[in-house]
Amino acid sequence: MKKKEQIKSISLQEGELLEKEFVSYQDMAEHSPDWSLFCNYLLEPNGMDGSYKVLELSNMQISHSDMVGGFMYSFEAPKDKVCFSIMQEIKGHACFESMKLKSGMIAVFDDQKAYNFMSNAKIKIFDVAIDKSIDSPLIKRLLDANMMYFVDTDGIMADILLEILKKYDNNSEKAMLSKIEEKVITGMLNLIADQEPQAPKCTKGEYVALEIRDLVFKHIDCKLNTITLSEQYQITPQTLQNSFKSLFGYTPQLLLRLMKLNLVHHELYESKVGESTVLRVAQKWGFSHMGRFSGYYKALFGETPSATLEEQDHEDDGMRVGCVERKEEIV
Repeated sequence: MKKKEQIKSISLQEGELLEKEFVSYQDMAEHSPDWSLFCNYLLEPNGMDGSYKVLELSNMQISHSDMVGGFMYSFEAPKDKVCFSIMQEIKGHACFESMKLKSGMIAVFDDQKAYNFMSNAKIKIFDVAIDKSIDSPLIKRLLDANMMYFVDTDGIMADILLEILKKYDNNSEKAMLSKIEEKVITGMLNLIADQEPQAPKCTKGEYVALEIRDLVFKHIDCKLNTITLSEQYQITPQTLQNSFKSLFGYTPQLLLRLMKLNLVHHELYESKVGESTVLRVAQKWGFSHMGRFSGYYKALFGETPSATLEEQDHEDDGMRVGCVERKEEIV
């Protein structure tokens, strides 16, 4: 097997500001302090390109992500934190668990599970992770709103965070850290003072699409297609297609193909020349027309399948054991 180096997320010191551009999942995962990213699927060429700015405070972490978009992955929030994410700009379709994300939404979540996150286009997000142990009424309000959302139509909190990250430098005194935390907490409490958290709402077809997404995220095989899924979930193919496009920005046929291409890429990435072939792996995941398959593959990953197979040293590509399962294989 090929040599593979596991990604270890960096740690920041209190008061440290990190600024980083990245052009791969590996860069992104490594420079996500205290966040765990895995089960990575690339959905658009260069979908993981972007930049981070992360500020580590005493009881809080503030980060800003600016990404090209076209990805899906799971993530786990920092331990013992409650978090809120502000959608500064959503250019296409983005989905967080069952939440259809729109600009101005503030999604709330904690560290108790792994979450599915995907976007098909450019996206800018602020993430704030706060220690659950701090003495503030904001903690209770956020915990009570877990997996729900508030709205920031006028971009008030986004402006507060943007100003903090713009003006901060690594020479700031420790007393400044407490003032920044207080500013964020006060701003958020004021914003949501008269708001009740809203639960995600989807159509019946969209709930089916979400269930299928979770199914294929953990189990996918070459026999899955729109017809079999429509029959299984007793939904018309047209409703299924409309629901997928509404949530994810992709038809079910295209999303399934993109996911299967990622699984081919992962297996070739893990395989040793002489012990596997491009043909066998492609057929295993349901690709029978090698010419079309090779075109799809190169368009997404920027290299031929054989080039992936021949590479020797790799970093973690984001696929953990258990990210995907198969019940049958083509012999």
